[in-house]
Amino acid sequence: MAQLGYNGMEAIINKITTVLSDNLVPFMVQIQNNMNSMINLSDDMETIFGEAYKLVLSFATNQEITNVFCAIKNSLTSNEWSVLYPGMNNFALMNLYVDSC
Repeated sequence: MAQLGYNGMEAIINKITTVLSDNLVPFMVQIQNNMNSMINLSDDMETIFGEAYKLVLSFATNQEITNVFCAIKNSLTSNEWSVLYPGMNNFALMNLYVDSC
């Protein structure tokens, strides 16, 4: 198995952070704005968190997860991917999503 060392792992983390930020921040802003609107309407916190949960479930579709994992895969070199994939696959079952990339 290839090894990347500290600098190589730092590069992978930076790339993944960028992909996750690009894909998740707009969605998180949408949830935050929705929650703030509900707070301003004096809705109770149980209702607010319930609505936020529904938004998360509406986003976390098979296609969206595939898009994020494929973006991660495509942002990495083949060497970086070969180092990251085995561990991440055990953790996040990436094989269910990246085969279509």
